[in-house]
Amino acid sequence: MLHVDESPTKEGPAKAWVWTFCRHTFTFFTCRTSRAAEVATDLLGKDFGGVIQCDRARMYWAFGRLQWCWAHLKRDFQALIDGPCLTANALAMT
Repeated sequence: MLHVDESPTKEGPAKAWVWTFCRHTFTFFTCRTSRAAEVATDLLGKDFGGVIQCDRARMYWAFGRLQWCWAHLKRDFQALIDGPCLTANALAMT
């Protein structure tokens, strides 16, 4: 399993992202001025067959084998519970 995330930063005056790739044997950082799927594809190759643990950002969907981050899912469920939707609130209480 490869854990992947990208965090916003600046490259001079321009927007940039620090991409982080972690596995139990290594951590790799790179700074890119794009958050597009091409960054991950360029770094991992289009035929990467492993499992990527990530948030649900669309740029990872092309890889197919994803495990979504539980912290992000929990945050989304909590937002449904706290939100104005009465149906979601009722489901949360059952």
